[in-house]
Amino acid sequence: MDDNEITVVKIPFDDVELIYEASNAMVQRRVQTLYSKEPDTVPWIRQFKKDEVFIGVGTNVGMYTVMAAKGCGAPVFAFEPESQNYALLNRGILYNGLQDHCIA
Repeated sequence: MDDNEITVVKIPFDDVELIYEASNAMVQRRVQTLYSKEPDTVPWIRQFKKDEVFIGVGTNVGMYTVMAAKGCGAPVFAFEPESQNYALLNRGILYNGLQDHCIA
């Protein structure tokens, strides 16, 4: 894969599509294991209501951040200290049109 190539993937989540930039091997693995890596996390996120706040600490590239905001409509505060992950987190927020739902 070319270092400058941008790969965007779309994953179904209930009645919406979650969009992630998967331009490196680590994010591609996260996309492939989104539903299996942490099996209790997805059902927990599905329970969030629009008036409940989702706080992600160490949110990595924002897989669950995007899921909570776009899939459930929950307002999200996401914290990620690593700069490359933070950049991917913010691109995921933009790709999904979640600028009004997420603060990173």
